Amino acid sequence: MKKTEQLIINTFLELVEEKPLDKITIQDIADKCGINRNTFYYHFDDIYSLIESVFNNHVITIERMFEEGASWSECSEVALKFLVENRRAIRHIAFSMNRNQLDHYLYVVFK
Repeated sequence: MKKTEQLIINTFLELVEEKPLDKITIQDIADKCGINRNTFYYHFDDIYSLIESVFNNHVITIERMFEEGASWSECSEVALKFLVENRRAIRHIAFSMNRNQLDHYLYVVFK
């Protein structure tokens, strides 16, 4: 993953820990990252594609672990650790208008 993408993701996760998803703007993310809005749009279409990327990246990590021989319980532990470490952000996303990404993430990880 590119350095700027990771910065945007980390900044977004910090912001969504602090306030509800519907109160976060792309300008908020850009300002906190020290980038301009166009840089954000170079990497993501909108906030929802950013959320999708966060969950997809984590699912890929877990799938890779499983393919490399990690047990189901090890993979589940990583997934649960992610959810616990980001619980406030997850709660804000879950209570937002678009919780499809969270539902899909949980389905894929625990299927």
